[in-house]
Amino acid sequence: MTDWTDKENEILFEGIKAGGAYLDELGKTDLGVLSKEELITFAQCLLKTVTEERLRDVDELNDEIPF
Repeated sequence: MTDWTDKENEILFEGIKAGGAYLDELGKTDLGVLSKEELITFAQCLLKTVTEERLRDVDELNDEIPF
């Protein structure tokens, strides 16, 4: 079992929805029948969304250093 926060689970669920949307486009739901390229694209959809959602709450990296 993992020790994830509710926010982390929300972010992960957004990634799952993005991966699901890709599978809908393909008309496939069984991961076992996907080609290597399709699996990679599925993972990219999921991970891209998780990364974007995670970074959404991060402050700008060019903030002035306070010292």
